[in-house]
Amino acid sequence: MPTHHEEDKTSQDSLTSLYTRCLEEIRRRLDQTAMLTADTFQAVAYAVRDSLANTSGVRQEDLQQVIDTMVRRWQQVLTDSEQVRHELLTPEAMQALAEHGVSLLAHLAGTVKTLAGEVESRLQRELEYRTGTVVGSGNFFCTQCDKEIRKSNSGPLPPCSRCHGTVFRRRV
Repeated sequence: MPTHHEEDKTSQDSLTSLYTRCLEEIRRRLDQTAMLTADTFQAVAYAVRDSLANTSGVRQEDLQQVIDTMVRRWQQVLTDSEQVRHELLTPEAMQALAEHGVSLLAHLAGTVKTLAGEVESRLQRELEYRTGTVVGSGNFFCTQCDKEIRKSNSGPLPPCSRCHGTVFRRRV
């Protein structure tokens, strides 16, 4: 003969199994619903209750208890989420969100500025020509003293005749 503790455990397992079964059926039916409201959830939960009411091995009291628990929990979730929504819509919360947004944008702008500076530096280095580099014809200026060197044909760049600098840029 089962002990009272074993009967309670079996009853608890049965309720857990029934709860899981109801939850799966409610989820399946809600997947086909466009908008989830308290009324929709309650209607679906009661429809699941009615469809499982004639299932063998399901006690009506247990089924009603499970469905009532689910409906109460869903209503509590909606109440809590509505409270959070109202708290988020206060002027103070909106101001804090706006300030946080501005702070994020400022940080992003600073990051973009830093990255743009790094790209500019790399590109500027790509535009530099060193003494001995073979270049086509054109005008080049020394990056140290700004003296211009005119090349009429391709060949290596000589050092600057004024300051002996070795880095040049093409004059555009």
